[in-house]
Amino acid sequence: MATRLRVTARCLEEDLGLPRDYACLDAELFESRCEPVRKFVSMRGTDPNSGEPIESLSPRTAFRSLHTGRGRAATFYDKVHDVCWLLAWDPYHADGDPDDVYEYFGRLDSAKVLRPSKEDVDQLVAPAIGAALFRQAEIAGGLLVLNARSEPAKSVCWTLADGVGIRIMLEVVWDERDGLEQGWLGILLEPRQDILAHSLWSIAAALLKGLGEDVLGTLEAVTDGFPDRPSPPNELVITWTAERRR
Repeated sequence: MATRLRVTARCLEEDLGLPRDYACLDAELFESRCEPVRKFVSMRGTDPNSGEPIESLSPRTAFRSLHTGRGRAATFYDKVHDVCWLLAWDPYHADGDPDDVYEYFGRLDSAKVLRPSKEDVDQLVAPAIGAALFRQAEIAGGLLVLNARSEPAKSVCWTLADGVGIRIMLEVVWDERDGLEQGWLGILLEPRQDILAHSLWSIAAALLKGLGEDVLGTLEAVTDGFPDRPSPPNELVITWTAERRR
């Protein structure tokens, strides 16, 4: 299984200007929203412990520097949970300047807010249940739709609530001739998951909330699966059609 890539809630909100809620999602889902996150996914996704050690932080080999143009980011690889964290980012690097990015990292570390918080770690290791599950689906849904629309006919895959065992697949097809968008959402349950059908529909509605009420009213289940593959017995596939303008 590939190393998980996460961004701390503090870094999202204070350094990157992204919603704090993204802390419950793997960074691949929102890398297109921010260049430092895109670089983080690109570089640490292949080698989570790469990058030059940040000598001003202790222990020296634990924190690594990620170059993003003139800016710098600090990353940390947690071998226990096999997750690489993006901890902090700042656009300004100038050796000897009190506003240098590495001075900023040092101040965060001294204030004990550089490392992942308990909330960050809990969202990684504890399965989302109840209201938290639907909130996570709602946050991720808008990003999944944006990613799927950016590359029509290419499936976007994601695991919702890893500990619960729900695999999400989303595919959007654009018809240039009549301006129609057709989409498919697949919710694949791991074996032995006892989740009622109405709960699956609620999860689907949360995932697709960003499509708008007009589209939600057209959702229907299909038995033959995605256009290029049939559905296994433990997958619910829902489709919709909407008129779109580019």
